Amino acid sequence: GEFTFDMLHKSVEYTKRVDLGGVTQLALKGRCNLGEGQDRWDASFGFCIEPKASNGPMGSSTHVSTTADKGYDIRTEIPVSKLLSAELCGHLVLPLPTAEFTTGTRGGGRLSVGQGNVTAHVAQVNAIINL
Repeated sequence: GEFTFDMLHKSVEYTKRVDLGGVTQLALKGRCNLGEGQDRWDASFGFCIEPKASNGPMGSSTHVSTTADKGYDIRTEIPVSKLLSAELCGHLVLPLPTAEFTTGTRGGGRLSVGQGNVTAHVAQVNAIINL
């Protein structure tokens, strides 16, 4: 896992990533905000699904990167023969599920789930010659 200390906002966060296979991983997160005084304490727990690079069947490889608009740039290379490969580049926006439960000193809680449209765009199809 990974600990993050934010001195400016007085918080501590722990993240543990679990491989889900394919091009995804699950990130489990727990955060504790420590405010002014001893009576100020807030904690949140949640998870989100994140992309990762992977090698697929028949020697294909996929690279996924997150963009600022919460979508994913995807580049996949598929070998056709020893000398020729096809490369597909595009952008994908998915309403991935995220859940976070928050509790604090003032009570109450929040549970949020991903929402939105699915958008796919193929930007390029390239032929790669391996010399």
